[in-house]
Order: sequence, then C-alpha cells, then structure tokens
Amino acid sequence: MLIVLTGEKGAGKSTFLMELVHHVKKPCGVVCIRPKKGVLEANLFPSREKLILADESGDGGEEAVKFCSYFFRTAALAKVNETIAKGADTGTLLVDEAGFWELEGGGYAPNMEMIAARKLPTVLSVRKDALADICAKWGLKPALTVDVGLLGADKTCGIIRTAVLSHPPAQ
Repeated sequence: MLIVLTGEKGAGKSTFLMELVHHVKKPCGVVCIRPKKGVLEANLFPSREKLILADESGDGGEEAVKFCSYFFRTAALAKVNETIAKGADTGTLLVDEAGFWELEGGGYAPNMEMIAARKLPTVLSVRKDALADICAKWGLKPALTVDVGLLGADKTCGIIRTAVLSHPPAQ
C-alpha cells in the first residue's frame, strides 16, 4: 500500500516522517533532515544511523555527485539505497524524498520500481512540483496522496497513521 506525502519545500514532509517513525512497527528506510543550513542528513531505519548525505560546499573530503546546489556523497547515497532495498519485504517503508534527481536517474531511482510494486505499507514523500512526473515515470498508484501543506500536520498525521496502522506489516 503506497501513501504519497506531498507538499511544497518546507511544508513539513520530513518533519512529519520523523514523527511517524515513532508510531509504526518495524520502520525501515530513510528520512532526510537539514540539521543546519547547507547540510542534508540521512536518518536510516531501523539502524537509526545518521550520516551526512549531502552538503552545499562539497568539502566533505569524499567522492560526491553534484545535483542542484548539493554535493551528494557517493558512499552515503549507496548506503541509503541499500537501506531502502533491504526494507523491500519488511515493516513500514519510509522514503524521503523523491524528486527531480530521481527523474534523471539519480538519488533513489534504483529503488523506485521496488517502491511502486511493494504491497506492504510505504510512505513516500514527493515534492509537489515533481509529483505527476514521478507517478507517471514509475506507474505509481498511491492508495492515498496527502498534501501536508494543505491539511496541516495534525490532520496529515491522523490520516496517515490510520492508513498505515490499519495495514499491519509482515512479521
């Protein structure tokens, strides 16, 4: 069951997903946050490992790929994709966020077909301006699409928690 969480930049998609982690059984996947300006941190589940996924300076001393204003660390991105792939048959998969880089074959693109085919609860955040293209490219058919910017955090939380919790994860 695919749930798409959408909204404009800064609407609260990532913040909401970080909160959702505490309310689902066996969360797996990645939630990205910006702990400080110019840095993108990946929070991996179930390990709860945190790693710097990207930064705007490119001075991380690691191999990186530039997309828009960020330099994505190649090793970190590989670990994120590995974590998402490991979640294919387990628990509630949370993936934050798919957008234009995936449309160009980068980012989480290697996992998008698995995400589209997955029957277990999956919450995928997608930037509003990329939503139609992301759904078309991978044939995504969300059971539910929620715009956190329109509904606000409380209503979004109630809708998604009810949907996820009513569809128990595999044991």
